[in-house]
Amino acid sequence: MQNKHALPPGPKRLPFLGNVLQFRHDQLKYLDCVIKESMRIYPSAWTQGRQAIAEFDLDGYHFPAGTILMFSQWALHRLPDIWGDPEVYRPERWDPATGQKAPHWA
Repeated sequence: MQNKHALPPGPKRLPFLGNVLQFRHDQLKYLDCVIKESMRIYPSAWTQGRQAIAEFDLDGYHFPAGTILMFSQWALHRLPDIWGDPEVYRPERWDPATGQKAPHWA
């Protein structure tokens, strides 16, 4: 028996997505939270780098312009003072309606 609501497979559509393509992003808010929480716990890369475009001071250290800074997003995403319970998989932490505010840089 065929699903009468399924989209026919085609060259510009991945068949495993099924009817998900019929939904707008704003209708899949919980899925967005699940993806963000999954990326927090299992980031696609464990380190990132940035180059300072201007000099700055941080925690008593001076960084001249052009300094390359490396940081571990795996470690940042497990800081309890930022995430509260970082080892718990909880997609609701990304839902603005729950009241918990994820850092704006997250």
